[in-house]
Amino acid sequence: MCSSDLSAPDPLWELLLSLHVLQGSGGDSRRTSRRAPAPVPPKLRSLFALAPPKGYSPDFLTPVEASAGLAAGLEALRRTPRTRLRAELSRLMGQSAAPSWMVQLARGDQDQLNDLVHTLAEYYQHVLRPRWSHIEQHFHQDIAVRTRVLASQGIGALLDDLHPALIWHGTVLELAGDHVHGDLRLEGRGLRLLPSYFCRKAPTVLADPGLSPVLVYPMRRQPAWLR
Repeated sequence: MCSSDLSAPDPLWELLLSLHVLQGSGGDSRRTSRRAPAPVPPKLRSLFALAPPKGYSPDFLTPVEASAGLAAGLEALRRTPRTRLRAELSRLMGQSAAPSWMVQLARGDQDQLNDLVHTLAEYYQHVLRPRWSHIEQHFHQDIAVRTRVLASQGIGALLDDLHPALIWHGTVLELAGDHVHGDLRLEGRGLRLLPSYFCRKAPTVLADPGLSPVLVYPMRRQPAWLR
């Protein structure tokens, strides 16, 4: 049912969730490090429109291919079908006014999609890469703890231990919170358990139940500024 066989943090999930965190802290990337890196440049702040701190963020921003690394994830994102761009961005734009570039992206404009991929890569280099070794350290610590729990106590204990918002009922894993709705039926697909450095408060899932199931949860050891 569940899989936690992961070798590294997912760069696009960390990127998306860090955008949520930065907006919650006023957009100041110096909150992401005691070394105080430079604030997010204006061009990169355009990404905030794709990842509001509350509400829906498009699923195409976190393709499963990113589990193999940033380059693989960005290439998969670049190949997002127009129909999916239109559907997911229309849902996002229904929440608030959208900038013109997002409207063009929703129409499947390839130049806008290429520009988005470039901006995401630049954001990663500027904001995440300086902290990546620290993120990896926390990731591997979390995986080690979860692996020991799974080996010694079983899947029920593992799921019960992930987060207080998660309740394991033997055949059903319930995630409490107003950020999730409906039922996700695995139907034999398995569930990828993904610890995240930038996941705050409650675990999260993809909005589209037809996509490869993933449960993203906060890493066990959080830096003080995220609490």
